[in-house]
Amino acid sequence: WLVWASRKYGDPERNRRNAARDFDRAFYPEGAMRQLAAIYASGPRTAGLQQLRVPTLVIHGELDEYGTTAQAKRIADGVSGPAQLELMPEIHHVPHREAEQQVLTMLANFMATLA
Repeated sequence: WLVWASRKYGDPERNRRNAARDFDRAFYPEGAMRQLAAIYASGPRTAGLQQLRVPTLVIHGELDEYGTTAQAKRIADGVSGPAQLELMPEIHHVPHREAEQQVLTMLANFMATLA
């Protein structure tokens, strides 16, 4: 459970609870194959991103095991509206769980620019 959490912002006890809950809830081997099939079948999302004309905040953990910072940058660059990219060092795939207060601050600051 410590492998999947931020060493800087992680809470080991909360990570243990979440890991146990998520494992119990997510153990459905057929689901992984269905999810991959859906991802591949849906194709690229570039055209959909170009249709976004609203202010967009992209938050990405630099240690994300499932996506790269280059992908996050392409998402931010791909929207037609203004976009802000926040790269979080020492954070993995779930920034809102690993560094909840930091993400909330980012969201509040971003929202403040829209007022």
